[in-house]
Amino acid sequence: MIDTRRSFLRKGALLTLSSLPLAAGCAHLEQRIERLKTSSPRTAAVLWYSQTGHTRVMGRLMAQVLRAEGLTVTDADYREFDASTLPSFDLVIMGSPVYYFRVPENLRAWIAKLPSLEGIPAAAFVTFGGVGHNQHNTSYELLEWLADRGAVPMRIAAFGHMSSYAPTWSSGRSARILTFRDLPNEQTFEAGRDFARKTVASVRARERASIGTEVSVFQPLRRLDMPWWTKLLASNHRIDPNTCIRCGKCERACPVGAVSVERNRVDSARCIFCVGCVNNCPTGAMKMTYFGSEVYGYREFLKRNGITLRLPRELADG
Repeated sequence: MIDTRRSFLRKGALLTLSSLPLAAGCAHLEQRIERLKTSSPRTAAVLWYSQTGHTRVMGRLMAQVLRAEGLTVTDADYREFDASTLPSFDLVIMGSPVYYFRVPENLRAWIAKLPSLEGIPAAAFVTFGGVGHNQHNTSYELLEWLADRGAVPMRIAAFGHMSSYAPTWSSGRSARILTFRDLPNEQTFEAGRDFARKTVASVRARERASIGTEVSVFQPLRRLDMPWWTKLLASNHRIDPNTCIRCGKCERACPVGAVSVERNRVDSARCIFCVGCVNNCPTGAMKMTYFGSEVYGYREFLKRNGITLRLPRELADG
């Protein structure tokens, strides 16, 4: 059964890729600096989508840097933020993990429904695991979505960490993940601080930016429904009622409402295979099989390998 699924996935992907052109690195975001709402920003919104905490930590760190720059900052997971208030801010920074080579569909859908951000300077950053794939173009895409709502594009960045994609280590491929067990480190955090400082400095200086895509063999894969293809290799996605403590963490982690603790149900059709439910379950009650192996969560992976994640000094006591 597993070999059949693997073969089907491989053949289907190759057939689809053969019909797609290689991504060209010629797309550029148009920056009309004269449209800036203000070059003296007083308020900023730092928003993120985060499942295991890496993007949240970088967002909170940037918020602290902006506060030190004299701005009043609201920082939050986008799911806990009142989108209708975003046009009132003088600066927006948005963060996201790289999700199957691009911006997660749930975040794209949220941004598409935002009110006009006309003239608001915006920056975007992504986090990625290991060596990463297509992270530059994903940060570009995130900023592009904001620019489509009228924001003025300023900067993009990408920050590496150890992968938190549970199916990889659960399938016995933990060695490549553990190569990056020391990330994020102080160098990562300093790069985040520098990104925040340079973003606000660029706004104050009305600095023109040239932001473009890179040539990447992974860029065409954005056109595929990668979560759907990946789900072909998964099965038995369910909640174990015998170990579930009904804390609701899996339900809150799901960005598309596919998990219901009350009904003891996972809607596999709606699921976008972010694996956030597995990674955030504290008891291992969220079950999933991938390539014939039972998937276990991120916190358990850290525990088994004796890993304690670092925090930047600004957040160490918070």
